[in-house]
Amino acid sequence: MADGVDVVDTGSLPMTEPHHAPIFDTGPHPEPLTYPDEMDFLPPGAGPVHIDPSGTVSPELGESIKRWKLALIIAGVWAVGAAAGAGMYYWWFHAMDKTWVEFAALLLVIVSVVAALLIAMIEDRPVLSAVALGVMSTPFAAACGAGLLYGYYAYGLLSP
Repeated sequence: MADGVDVVDTGSLPMTEPHHAPIFDTGPHPEPLTYPDEMDFLPPGAGPVHIDPSGTVSPELGESIKRWKLALIIAGVWAVGAAAGAGMYYWWFHAMDKTWVEFAALLLVIVSVVAALLIAMIEDRPVLSAVALGVMSTPFAAACGAGLLYGYYAYGLLSP
């Protein structure tokens, strides 16, 4: 200890020697890269994927539903969501304390997302997949229902 400062004897410490930075270039590959055959990604026993020009997938890959049935299912789920949104807007418009209405709106979003994810996990049920799409977009339908009721109030078609 010299003048209150600790002096470290560096001669007794292990020292590292300076070296050059590593070179990561390993040069050209000795053989060209090969890509796996597309058949490796299909489940065992499944043939190649065939998509018709009409947009339908071959039946080996699973079931599907028609577009009109998808639209009807989503419209039915959205009708329930729009009614819920209009009801929440009516509740919000007439409530003195809007805390619980806003909590209900947040709860609607959380429940619709979780329910859609749970419904979507069911395999080989194309109708339930369509229901999951509708349930996932229920907050949008609820906002449309609330906007419709707001428009009725704003233009005097309904009186509060």
